[in-house]
Amino acid sequence: MRPYILFLFTLVISLHAYAGKKLKVLFIGNSYTYVNNLPQITADVATSMGDTLIFDSYAVSGYTWYDHCNDTLCAQKITSAQWDYVILQESSMGPSAQTFEWMTGSYYEAKCLDNMIKANDSCTKDIYYMTWGYQNGDTSYCSNMAWPYPCTYDGMDSLTNLRYRAYADSAVMPIVDSVAAANGIAYVRNSLISPVGAVRHYIRNQYPSIELYQSDGAHPTPIASYAAACAFYVTLFRKDPTLISYNYTLSATDATNIRTATKIVAYDSMGYWHIGQHDLRAQFTYAAGPGNTVEFTNTSTNATTYTWYFGDSNTTTATHPSHTYTTAGIYLVRL
Repeated sequence: MRPYILFLFTLVISLHAYAGKKLKVLFIGNSYTYVNNLPQITADVATSMGDTLIFDSYAVSGYTWYDHCNDTLCAQKITSAQWDYVILQESSMGPSAQTFEWMTGSYYEAKCLDNMIKANDSCTKDIYYMTWGYQNGDTSYCSNMAWPYPCTYDGMDSLTNLRYRAYADSAVMPIVDSVAAANGIAYVRNSLISPVGAVRHYIRNQYPSIELYQSDGAHPTPIASYAAACAFYVTLFRKDPTLISYNYTLSATDATNIRTATKIVAYDSMGYWHIGQHDLRAQFTYAAGPGNTVEFTNTSTNATTYTWYFGDSNTTTATHPSHTYTTAGIYLVRL
């Protein structure tokens, strides 16, 4: 009877795929983050789905990314742990500023924060917390003939959406500012987006009876913070939000509508928001050859170096190794 080698790695991967996920996340922002305690709502949503969100936050009223970049307490938060993700929320007016001001201000400071995060742990990923247009737009721009776009909700919201996509994706930058792109601007690392503003836009259009704004026409109501938490849950844990059982303070109907909106905008279009696109994933296939030789094909994504453990005390750092076992048997192969 021909000797054969049985590999158990497929069983191991299957078992891990169904386990609850645990993430360590830092929220950096201002009142859009701390009002209604968005990080805690997100953690409670995760708990209801069998996942664990360990979080800390540094959210200061009125802070811009410039303020965070120059704040030693913010730097201490970033260096206080090895984070899976750091969530970055800019001031509400920053993303809708005139292009030159945005490039030399907000975008430059996004690069500053990204450098701080990368210096602490290069494996930590940024998540950009896409905010939204004011309920009636930013009226301070209505008399600005050179830049009237943020004057209305639709103008401010669409600018905010575009600019957050530019923070997270260097391919969007030439669309935002072709001159800066041509001059070789240093881009922020490609990152993820939590499309909170886009989810709110959908809710505003499809469920107009749901009130997303406090009386100031800017800050989120509890129901809006729940919508943000559902968007963050999708971004962090990659799971269908319609399965969430936690309703926070919402009625069952409102909670269901919020989760449906989040599924349509965030979960069904995760690639558009780069969710999962930059994840590190180790995986491989194999084929048995003559004797006890096995050819391994590395199908991992977003990796730069590899270490294989063949289950017989031998290892290699080759990308696509071939390994010959001295005896037939059962081996646990790990990449």
